[in-house]
Amino acid sequence: LTRVPWVRSVALRRQWPQRLEVIVEEYAPFARWNEAALLDAHGVVFVADYDGELPQFEGPDGRGVEVVTRFREWGEVLAPLALNLESIRLSPRGGWHLVAKGQSGTLAIELGREEPAARLVRFVAVYERTIGALARVGTRIEHVDLRYRNGFAARVPGFRERAPKRKV
Repeated sequence: LTRVPWVRSVALRRQWPQRLEVIVEEYAPFARWNEAALLDAHGVVFVADYDGELPQFEGPDGRGVEVVTRFREWGEVLAPLALNLESIRLSPRGGWHLVAKGQSGTLAIELGREEPAARLVRFVAVYERTIGALARVGTRIEHVDLRYRNGFAARVPGFRERAPKRKV
């Protein structure tokens, strides 16, 4: 039974006089991990086939527990904005990248390595006055970069700067 991909653990108990009790604990998929595996709610990586919808996690080997913890923490932080985390990526150098989906579409959030939780909390605090205000007038933002010390940058899809006019 332990060779079956969905089996987490197996325990056998003998019940006297003529009985054997088999206890099977199975994995419950929480997220997809690095395109090739699944992750359970405890951050344990296992390989099995699963066709259902799951968030996508990416990160270095051995960091699954940290990614699951951050996913739960940051999902709660983004919940008041009606943003649901769809994916989270931890780079080998420790930078965090999130993708959240809301009423106005998908939003990519670049957190970086330094104080990612504090940066996300600061972004949520100013969201309604910035990104929310732009959304109310019909301007959709597809990407925010929170790696700046005192602010953030936002990208509007399809926006192109005009080339400066040459003075003759």
